[in-house]
Order: sequence, then structure tokens, then C-alpha cells
Amino acid sequence: DLKLYQNALNDFYIKTIQISDKVQSEIDKIIWNVMGGKNTIDDEDKLQSIEDSFQEEGALGIILGCTELSIIQPRINSSLNILDSAKVAVDLVLRNFK
Repeated sequence: DLKLYQNALNDFYIKTIQISDKVQSEIDKIIWNVMGGKNTIDDEDKLQSIEDSFQEEGALGIILGCTELSIIQPRINSSLNILDSAKVAVDLVLRNFK
């Protein structure tokens, strides 16, 4: 577990929520389903439930650190701020080509 985002955010004194192994396993299953083109409404419902639980824990935003989550995130009804790593990467590439 590299904790790439947690370590970077901690450097700026931004508190993070550590997810349990169970939740990480659920997210991993969603990612594998998306990668295999087999994601379902159940995956979207599970991601919605996970995001809702983060909000209940006090989260103000979520970092989508895996680009596969970008595919189903638009179908999730979330009031949290979403930082999509795929969109950030594309924006940086395009900015460098202007």
C-alpha cells in the first residue's frame, strides 16, 4: 500500500480518511469489472454507497486515483468534490501542448 495520495495530502496538513481493507476490496472489484467491460448497476450502487459512507465520515471530497473509476463516476449522484486523476492528467497534457 503506497499511500501516494495520503502522504502528499498530509504534507499539506489535509486530513484523509483511511479506508478499510473490506472497502478497498469492494473498490478493487468495481475496478476489475470496469476493466473487463462487465460493470453493472450493482457496481454503481456500491460506489454510491461507499461515497455516501465517506461523506458520513466527514469527507469533503474524493480523489479518484484509478482511471477506471472515471468511467462510472458520472453516473454517481455525489455532493462531494470529486478530483478525477484521469481528467487531471488529460488537462495537464493538453496544457503542455498549447
